[in-house]
Amino acid sequence: MTLTLLVYWLHWRWRNRRLLELAARVPGPPALPVLGNALLFMASPNDQLKLLEEVLNRYGQYVKFWMGPDLNIIVKNAEDIKDKVFNEIQECLGPDGDFVTADQLKRLESLDMVFKEALRYM
Repeated sequence: MTLTLLVYWLHWRWRNRRLLELAARVPGPPALPVLGNALLFMASPNDQLKLLEEVLNRYGQYVKFWMGPDLNIIVKNAEDIKDKVFNEIQECLGPDGDFVTADQLKRLESLDMVFKEALRYM
Protein backbone atom coordinates (compact mmCIF):
# COMPACT_ATOMS: atom_id res chain seq x y z
CA MET A 1 0.00 0.00 0.00
CA THR A 2 2.76 2.43 0.96
CA LEU A 3 4.72 1.63 -2.17
CA THR A 4 1.63 2.25 -4.32
CA LEU A 5 1.07 5.66 -2.72
CA LEU A 6 4.72 6.57 -3.13
CA VAL A 7 4.68 5.61 -6.82
CA TYR A 8 1.47 7.58 -7.37
CA TRP A 9 2.91 10.64 -5.61
CA LEU A 10 6.14 10.49 -7.64
CA HIS A 11 4.15 10.06 -10.86
CA TRP A 12 1.98 13.09 -9.99
CA ARG A 13 5.05 15.20 -9.21
CA TRP A 14 6.68 14.19 -12.51
CA ARG A 15 3.52 14.86 -14.52
CA ASN A 16 3.06 18.27 -12.87
CA ARG A 17 6.70 19.31 -12.66
CA ARG A 18 6.14 22.52 -14.67
CA LEU A 19 3.30 23.59 -12.37
CA LEU A 20 5.44 22.81 -9.32
CA GLU A 21 8.34 24.78 -10.79
CA LEU A 22 6.17 27.86 -11.35
CA ALA A 23 4.41 27.47 -7.99
CA ALA A 24 7.76 27.46 -6.21
CA ARG A 25 8.23 31.06 -7.35
CA VAL A 26 5.03 32.24 -5.64
CA PRO A 27 5.21 32.89 -1.89
CA GLY A 28 2.81 31.17 0.46
CA PRO A 29 2.50 29.17 3.65
CA PRO A 30 4.11 25.73 3.74
CA ALA A 31 1.82 22.92 2.57
CA LEU A 32 1.41 19.35 3.79
CA PRO A 33 1.70 16.47 1.33
CA VAL A 34 -1.71 15.37 0.00
CA LEU A 35 -3.70 17.91 2.08
CA GLY A 36 -1.85 21.03 1.05
CA ASN A 37 -3.10 24.01 3.05
CA ALA A 38 -6.62 22.65 3.52
CA LEU A 39 -6.30 22.53 7.31
CA LEU A 40 -5.84 26.31 7.40
CA PHE A 41 -9.33 26.76 6.03
CA MET A 42 -11.13 24.57 8.55
CA ALA A 43 -12.70 27.59 10.24
CA SER A 44 -15.76 29.80 10.01
CA PRO A 45 -16.01 32.07 6.94
CA ASN A 46 -15.16 35.15 9.01
CA ASP A 47 -12.08 33.45 10.42
CA GLN A 48 -11.08 32.37 6.90
CA LEU A 49 -11.19 35.98 5.70
CA LYS A 50 -9.08 37.10 8.66
CA LEU A 51 -6.61 34.32 7.89
CA LEU A 52 -6.39 35.37 4.23
CA GLU A 53 -5.74 38.95 5.28
CA GLU A 54 -2.97 37.85 7.66
CA VAL A 55 -1.37 35.63 5.04
CA LEU A 56 -1.48 38.35 2.38
CA ASN A 57 0.09 40.81 4.83
CA ARG A 58 2.82 38.29 5.66
CA TYR A 59 3.66 36.98 2.16
CA GLY A 60 2.80 39.92 -0.12
CA GLN A 61 0.39 40.78 -2.94
CA TYR A 62 0.28 37.24 -4.39
CA VAL A 63 -0.07 34.10 -2.28
CA LYS A 64 -0.34 30.43 -3.21
CA PHE A 65 -2.41 27.81 -1.43
CA TRP A 66 -2.55 24.12 -2.20
CA MET A 67 -5.94 22.46 -1.70
CA GLY A 68 -4.92 18.88 -2.12
CA PRO A 69 -3.35 18.66 -5.59
CA ASP A 70 -4.93 21.94 -6.77
CA LEU A 71 -2.89 25.13 -6.81
CA ASN A 72 -4.78 28.31 -5.93
CA ILE A 73 -3.27 31.76 -6.20
CA ILE A 74 -4.86 34.65 -4.36
CA VAL A 75 -4.19 38.17 -5.58
CA LYS A 76 -4.69 41.05 -3.17
CA ASN A 77 -5.41 43.58 -5.91
CA ALA A 78 -7.43 42.11 -8.78
CA GLU A 79 -6.63 45.14 -10.92
CA ASP A 80 -3.03 43.88 -11.20
CA ILE A 81 -4.12 40.74 -13.05
CA LYS A 82 -6.76 42.54 -15.11
CA ASP A 83 -4.19 45.09 -16.30
CA LYS A 84 -1.59 42.42 -17.12
CA VAL A 85 -4.04 40.31 -19.12
CA PHE A 86 -5.47 43.35 -20.94
CA ASN A 87 -2.00 44.64 -21.81
CA GLU A 88 -0.99 41.20 -23.07
CA ILE A 89 -4.05 41.00 -25.33
CA GLN A 90 -3.50 44.54 -26.63
CA GLU A 91 0.15 43.76 -27.37
CA CYS A 92 -0.84 40.63 -29.29
CA LEU A 93 -3.58 42.32 -31.30
CA GLY A 94 -1.56 45.39 -32.16
CA PRO A 95 -2.83 48.95 -32.60
CA ASP A 96 -5.68 48.05 -35.00
CA GLY A 97 -6.94 45.13 -32.92
CA ASP A 98 -8.33 43.35 -35.95
CA PHE A 99 -5.43 41.28 -37.32
CA VAL A 100 -3.94 38.32 -35.48
CA THR A 101 -1.07 36.18 -36.75
CA ALA A 102 -0.56 32.56 -35.73
CA ASP A 103 2.27 33.56 -33.40
CA GLN A 104 0.10 36.20 -31.76
CA LEU A 105 -2.69 33.66 -31.31
CA LYS A 106 -0.25 31.28 -29.63
CA ARG A 107 0.70 34.03 -27.21
CA LEU A 108 -2.93 34.77 -26.42
CA GLU A 109 -3.60 31.10 -25.70
CA SER A 110 -0.55 30.73 -23.48
CA LEU A 111 -1.63 31.17 -19.86
CA ASP A 112 1.88 30.16 -18.91
CA MET A 113 3.17 33.41 -20.41
CA VAL A 114 0.63 35.54 -18.55
CA PHE A 115 1.56 33.69 -15.36
CA LYS A 116 5.25 34.38 -15.95
CA GLU A 117 4.46 38.04 -16.55
CA ALA A 118 2.57 38.26 -13.26
CA LEU A 119 5.48 36.57 -11.45
CA ARG A 120 7.89 39.15 -12.85
CA TYR A 121 6.20 41.86 -10.77
CA MET A 122 6.39 39.97 -7.46
